[in-house]
Amino acid sequence: MTDLSNSSNDLSFVDSGCSLKDSGCSCSKRLQTLEIGMKTALELVIQSNLGWKQNQMDLDNENKNFIDGMGQLSSCLDKIWMIPIEKELRERLLSTFTKLQKDGEDLIKRNEKLNIENTRLIIQSKLTDSKMNKFKEENNSTLTELAKLREDYKGLENELKSKKNLIDQLHDEENELIKEIEKLQNLRIDNILLKNERDRLHDLSNLQRTEINELNDEKEELKTKNKKLKEECDYSYNESLDLFVRKEELEAENKELNEECDQLYAESKNLRTEINDLITQKEIFEVANKELNEYCEKLVAERQDKEELEAENRELNEECDQLYAERQNALENSSIFTSLSCDYGAILNFINKRVFFIPFPNKITKTCHLQKCCGLDCLKSDLSNGYCFNNNGFVNVDDENGLLKYKVVEERGRNGNNFIGLYAKNEFTKALSFRFGYSLFYFEATLRKEATKHSQTYFAAIGFGGDSDTILLNNGPQNYTIYSQKFSWRDFDVFGCGIIFPPVREHERPYIFFTKNGKRIGDIIILTKNAANYCPFIGLKCCSAKINFGNDLEARPFIYNVYNHTL
Repeated sequence: MTDLSNSSNDLSFVDSGCSLKDSGCSCSKRLQTLEIGMKTALELVIQSNLGWKQNQMDLDNENKNFIDGMGQLSSCLDKIWMIPIEKELRERLLSTFTKLQKDGEDLIKRNEKLNIENTRLIIQSKLTDSKMNKFKEENNSTLTELAKLREDYKGLENELKSKKNLIDQLHDEENELIKEIEKLQNLRIDNILLKNERDRLHDLSNLQRTEINELNDEKEELKTKNKKLKEECDYSYNESLDLFVRKEELEAENKELNEECDQLYAESKNLRTEINDLITQKEIFEVANKELNEYCEKLVAERQDKEELEAENRELNEECDQLYAERQNALENSSIFTSLSCDYGAILNFINKRVFFIPFPNKITKTCHLQKCCGLDCLKSDLSNGYCFNNNGFVNVDDENGLLKYKVVEERGRNGNNFIGLYAKNEFTKALSFRFGYSLFYFEATLRKEATKHSQTYFAAIGFGGDSDTILLNNGPQNYTIYSQKFSWRDFDVFGCGIIFPPVREHERPYIFFTKNGKRIGDIIILTKNAANYCPFIGLKCCSAKINFGNDLEARPFIYNVYNHTL
């Protein structure tokens, strides 16, 4: 019953609040309409008064102007009548005067009409003034009524707020009751669950009791087994102590053996390095002996006295044999730097300033991934018999003869024959150079244009494929800024490229040089990067090349004399 009474009170409060809201809205609407009507009435009255006053002023000005004009005209006529003039002129003046009189009469009539209109407007203004006074009285009454309505509205608004607060309190009480009911329901559910859990625990306790009894039985059995194991463990512990003592003795012996092995390994390593140094020095002495013999042969050819040259050669050979014998004795006695220190230093100084050519068999086997016949890299799988899938120009390689044949495609024009870059299989590496002296790696290429029906652009490139270590061979006006130097060429010109690696102990950088028909050309290129490997490169466009890596120098010698290269 209390819930029903509370709900009915809530509904009454809500209805009263709604009625108060509706009355407040209607009052505000009435006030707005009254204010709008007052504003419009005031504007109409002001406009009518202003118009009437303006018309009155205009009429007064016209009457004044007319009276002044008529006076001036009459005075002029009096003066004219006094002046003796001709008859025609007098008649003309009379006609104009009559016209003016008619105009004056018309103006008088118009003025009378305007006066009538003026009186009408005066009457209308008086009526509007009376209406305005009535409107003001009504406005004052409405203002008083509005003030009363505002006071009533404020009272109703305060009452509505109190009602709303009461409704909120009732809602809060209702929510608390709902929460208490939910708590009671949860407690009931928890009670049921606890009862079920109690039954389950009772069953578990019974099971545990049975299991404990079983475990006690097993425990007794384990005690007997443990007793037996303890006796066995005591026996094994005594044995382990004996083994531990033996292990320490063996570790001490092993440590002594390891120290002896390390000493032997260090001695063998030192002996191995000494033997390697002796072998390399022996090779260097053999090369030096060979160069000395060549130098002696040149001296024999230049000098006329053959006997003196032979004597000098014999002396040099005896000195070399003596040095070699001393070297052999040094190898046997492992004391190389005792007896030959002075001579060995002089020879090393002589050798370190020499350039030694290193024969290095090689062949073209790879294409450049940036400079291809087309975007598909068609020649990657088969350079010997491959072709371009897009019908562009391509290169075939003959390994036996070192021929790089560029197959020009006439139908595609200039855009179908691209610049194709090719790399060798093996790289010139610093690891293969001599420890003493400068090491030279070198290769050459003979160029030839391919005959075509249409005019084509012919050019080639030789070097190591980089922007700064490759030169351009071009007769045309094109200047490709990616390469460092440019040279002209004709058919069957031979261009070479070599790289010089300095000795290991010299703090110098390797450099690249180029040749044309056996003579040095251009500037040397000092390599600033720390790269140790350089792969030979040749690029072709509408021209072929025959490349020579020095695989068989007796059958195909270089045009450039690599044995007389000077730094």
